[in-house]
Amino acid sequence: LAITAAAPAAPFTTTSAQLRPALAETLHNLGAALGSCGLLKPAIEATTAAVAVLQSLPETTIKQAEALSNLSVLRSIDGDHEGARGAAEAAVMLLADQDAPAEHAHALSNLSAVLYTLGCHQRAALVAREAADILATPSSTKMMALFNLGLARAATGSPTEAIAAL
Repeated sequence: LAITAAAPAAPFTTTSAQLRPALAETLHNLGAALGSCGLLKPAIEATTAAVAVLQSLPETTIKQAEALSNLSVLRSIDGDHEGARGAAEAAVMLLADQDAPAEHAHALSNLSAVLYTLGCHQRAALVAREAADILATPSSTKMMALFNLGLARAATGSPTEAIAAL
């Protein structure tokens, strides 16, 4: 059986600028896949590259924030908690004026987890409460935000408020 390629109907005219959104998505997905395999350094590199590509594209604010939020998680797992905080704060800032409540709540929840790890328990509680309040209906993000709120409140010596948060 011989397979031959037919000549294209029109010449291939895709420019590198047209491929940049696909490149960003591919790098972001690669970072997630590598991270799920425990390959943190390459995952961080791929996700950082995705953020850089997204920053060069118009109208990608929400995707940039999602990539930054994921970068925050990867950095935190890798032990770079200050780097994680920077990425999480950047994600939250990008989403502050966007109509993307689920993404904003997710970024806030990630930020609260990093703040908790850094010992900023009061701020972690405030950020977790904000994340939980954004979402009206139960979701995994809302549950994680409430869990983070409970942890932060317990760490500040407020067990009653911690139990109430859950």
